[in-house]
Amino acid sequence: MIIANEDQKKDLQNIAKGAGFLFAGTLMVYVLKFFYRLLVSRYLGPSDYGLLSLGEAIANVAIIFTTLGLSFGIIKLIPHYLSRDDPARVRGMILAILKISGLMSIFVAIVTILFSQYIAIGIFHKPLFVPIIIITAITIPFFTVTNSISNIFLAFQRVNYQNLINVAGRGFILLLLTVVAIAYDGKLFWIAVAYLFSHISSLIIGLYFLIRKKIFMISSEIKPKYEYYQLISFSFPIFLSGIFVQIMGWVDTLFLSALKEASEVGIYNAALPLVSTLSIFVSVVGNIFLPTASSLYAKNKTEKVAGLYATVSRWTFLSGLPIMLFMIFFSKQILTILFGAEYRTGHIALQILIGAYFLRLSFGPSSQALMMFNETKKIFYINSFAAVVNVILNYLLIPPYSMMGAAIATTGSIIIQEGLIFWIAKKKLGFVFSLKMYARYLLSGLIGISIIYWMSTHMSTNALTISVLALTYSTMYFIMLIMLGGFREEDLVIIQAIEKKFHINLNILTMLIKRFL
Repeated sequence: MIIANEDQKKDLQNIAKGAGFLFAGTLMVYVLKFFYRLLVSRYLGPSDYGLLSLGEAIANVAIIFTTLGLSFGIIKLIPHYLSRDDPARVRGMILAILKISGLMSIFVAIVTILFSQYIAIGIFHKPLFVPIIIITAITIPFFTVTNSISNIFLAFQRVNYQNLINVAGRGFILLLLTVVAIAYDGKLFWIAVAYLFSHISSLIIGLYFLIRKKIFMISSEIKPKYEYYQLISFSFPIFLSGIFVQIMGWVDTLFLSALKEASEVGIYNAALPLVSTLSIFVSVVGNIFLPTASSLYAKNKTEKVAGLYATVSRWTFLSGLPIMLFMIFFSKQILTILFGAEYRTGHIALQILIGAYFLRLSFGPSSQALMMFNETKKIFYINSFAAVVNVILNYLLIPPYSMMGAAIATTGSIIIQEGLIFWIAKKKLGFVFSLKMYARYLLSGLIGISIIYWMSTHMSTNALTISVLALTYSTMYFIMLIMLGGFREEDLVIIQAIEKKFHINLNILTMLIKRFL
């Protein structure tokens, strides 16, 4: 695709800039939470870490019922009303989601506390899990309202405020409080309390910016117009769909907990954060793509959305490919170095899962594209079918194959889910992927990883050598991309955004890329 005009270039620059900010923030949160999980998994051991992971799973399932899919509704509808200069409805959307999510989260928290003993003993047969469930339940209202505020910031494309919530509260404060708890010899209970207070801190930060900044109109005198029907009719299918997405995301952990030992849950959940590195690209691009695409769609510029889709999908593919290949080839070494020898047995599950998540990344922001077209019911039908398949596969495969069975079940459901959604999005948008470009990316990645893996067989494996190999591979991959013509003219907007943000001169890099265009 060649950039046809300044408007299209501006759209790409907005996505590149927004995605860059969001990626930086998400990456920082990921690194902080990764160290948190690394610290906690080593300190608690597989069994207690498994219980903590199960508590987080319950919180993530609960937030589906407390937000009712409204977060996606405001990410689409606020940009829509902003593009039509309708501040009354924008303010109505903001107040509506805060009221609904706040009330629902309190209700779900109370129900969870009342049934905590039944959940812990009756379902999971783990009496020690009762206090963890109660702490998780108290966390739910803070988690929910913070999530709503975060998505309000995203709808306004104020990624910097969203980053502050996530980096400071859910990342740094969580890690800091956990370190304090461990320093005072705190056990599982106090680690869970640290998790609770990190979400309280996130909410305080979010409320501060939401109230203080005039752009969000919380303190405005504009009378809000509530479009409850439009918001709920768009969001409710996403809510139902979200239930099944969460089932797909956590059913493997829940089935492993019910059918296997807690240690296997802990080992499996040590692999999941590594896999989620690819989810960063999907989440970041999708979250920036939806408000931008919705604004263009409101102006009847669907053909521009197709071009943006093809470009951002290519960006996520070329960014995620080296991560996927490196983790597949060095999965056993990575788990051993990061978590210890007892987590080494999760390497096959990690290899399977990283392949599945890369497939999801390769399809691009297809769900967000369907949301733009208000095709939320189709998303619901597909996700519900995929979730049913996931439950069946987990039930059949976990007893004989344990963690590997859970990974295979997740992979199968992802293929069904993402494949169908992508097929519909492609039919509606009519975008075209350049197979020649994707072949260049694959060739660059495979040549590089082959050389790096051969080098690794001639040296001892430790944290230093793995880090050096990863850095060498990244450099080699980037050089191969340039030499094989793996970049296009529109990709230069990323470099321009970096130059503008960090006030650095990348003319040499720009000249090299243009040399091989």
